[in-house]
Amino acid sequence: WDAVGLGSALYAAHWQRDARRFTTRFRKALTARPLWLFSSGPLDPKLARADLPITAHGTEVTAGLGAIAHHTFGGRLRADAPVDPQVLATHPIGDFRNWDAIRAYAAEIGDALARMDFPDREARVAPPDGDQ
Repeated sequence: WDAVGLGSALYAAHWQRDARRFTTRFRKALTARPLWLFSSGPLDPKLARADLPITAHGTEVTAGLGAIAHHTFGGRLRADAPVDPQVLATHPIGDFRNWDAIRAYAAEIGDALARMDFPDREARVAPPDGDQ
């Protein structure tokens, strides 16, 4: 992989265990590649539209990785989500993701990647069958 888009859902402003484990396991490889971060979680239309910085916990998890950028996107909470019932009672149910903002961030990453030089990419890509 030449570059990485790494993110996590947020619960109580914390990156989730799988993202933390991935970051720990691949820390060396992540620091050697262009890296973009994202978080998904605010369950509030106003917060979901805001340009929120990475949380303190997300900063701790990704410290030293040299990420190019980070964006926080709104989250989604379904009424049948397998979470503590207290969460369902105290948080708004709904989909607060802004797909236009998500697509714009993906396009920003794609544009940046198109301008980058990956000199050893062809050496890592196996030729199609029959092309030797």
